[in-house]
Amino acid sequence: MARFIYHNVNPDGQKASDCVTRAITLGSGYSYPAVRRKLYHSAKLFDCDKLNVDCYCHLLEDVLKFPQVETYGMSVGEFADAHPYGVYLVRMEGHISTIWNGDVIDIWDCRPSYITNAWRVG
Repeated sequence: MARFIYHNVNPDGQKASDCVTRAITLGSGYSYPAVRRKLYHSAKLFDCDKLNVDCYCHLLEDVLKFPQVETYGMSVGEFADAHPYGVYLVRMEGHISTIWNGDVIDIWDCRPSYITNAWRVG
């Protein structure tokens, strides 16, 4: 069964509304400030809110080249169980998280939430 691991990559240790930055930072290996800059530039380029899924999809898919993965209506926990190897970013309504080798890594346990989008990072 998928484990939840608390880990906050926010450099100030804040529990801010920065899940997009945190998830991409953890999954990609880029620094937190670098991801914030990439999100800012992507939002400026596409004239959108950097925290809007349509906006950060451009960064994930077109810039970072992370392919989308079918989720088949799974919860985060079910997806993590079905994908015990690799790194994934998973989006649910209002949140995005990282799955690393079957573990859900975030600042809150989102395993029961249902996924709307997922990307394979590595």
